[in-house]
Amino acid sequence: MDSKLSSEMIMEIMSRTSLKTLGIMRCTSKELSALTYESYLFDLYKKRNKIISGFLIQNMRRGCINIQQFAPSPDSNSLDLAFLPRNAQVLATSEQGIMVFKIQDPMNCRKYLYHVCKPSTKQVLTLPTPKGNHTDQKFAIVVMGLKPLHYKIIRFSKLR
Repeated sequence: MDSKLSSEMIMEIMSRTSLKTLGIMRCTSKELSALTYESYLFDLYKKRNKIISGFLIQNMRRGCINIQQFAPSPDSNSLDLAFLPRNAQVLATSEQGIMVFKIQDPMNCRKYLYHVCKPSTKQVLTLPTPKGNHTDQKFAIVVMGLKPLHYKIIRFSKLR
């Protein structure tokens, strides 16, 4: 990288860009790509963009896995998950903080209600009930675009 800017100045600029721009910068040179993986840049980017990172801790009770709490990574804010139903079971998450979960249908204990949510903003959207006589095996969520948010939920199932 032949630049008159110091690596600290380049990181300062990079911490103010979008994730899409950072991805493009990784393709321009090995030096810029290496800078995008520096922990200093990640910490600065998280602070500037108010990014929350950590782990969801789930608890297994009576054969069901339920969300117990959020454990934030160092220098990250905590998340209050009290807005989620107590029996919510996480099925899939994305790097962008989107989560798919299911809860037991209060009207029919043999069925589940599916939801997608963004815990940082407490937005929850109920998903249509999947059609057919299938048993869900695996779930995945793929974010296609961020502005506006566009995602696809992939469900792998088998016939009962």
